[in-house]
Amino acid sequence: MITLDKDHIYRDSAGRVVPGVTGIIRACGLMDSTGWSDYARDRGTAVHKAIELYERGTLDSRSLSPVVVPYLDNWIAFKNQTGYRCIETEKRVYHKLYRYAGTLDQIGEMQGRSCVLDIKTGAYQRWWALQTASYNGVVKCQDRYSLELRGDGWKLHKHENKNDWRVFQACLTVAGWAA
Repeated sequence: MITLDKDHIYRDSAGRVVPGVTGIIRACGLMDSTGWSDYARDRGTAVHKAIELYERGTLDSRSLSPVVVPYLDNWIAFKNQTGYRCIETEKRVYHKLYRYAGTLDQIGEMQGRSCVLDIKTGAYQRWWALQTASYNGVVKCQDRYSLELRGDGWKLHKHENKNDWRVFQACLTVAGWAA
């Protein structure tokens, strides 16, 4: 069993620190954090929480910040327009062989196929493909997607490059060496 503490550190059942997917990719210098801000991070966290509660059927829409409402509306529009169905949300994953962990936004189904879906509230970045590959290394879905969710719409990115998994494994090696 993997736990996640308040400092966003994953630990295995023996209490040992397990590297997280995002930290692994960051250690390789593949994330462009230009333009990232506390506001954007907090907005993304709030949007993720609203979607999680919506999918669990426990969202009180009256409690939403006006900033979050258009993102949730566009989440619902995405689902209606694509037929996407959420199966699991905010799933903690752990790869026993490679010893890394992460929190997968969603496992779902679209067009009759299982998929990993990672939800983003920022502009597209190439490393998103590595992130979905790392999660799929554990859950083994048929397809991988990143959903670029914005206040004014959404854009779905399908990740099909089989090399994404190998690149993530290389990141895992480099991050382990750099630690």
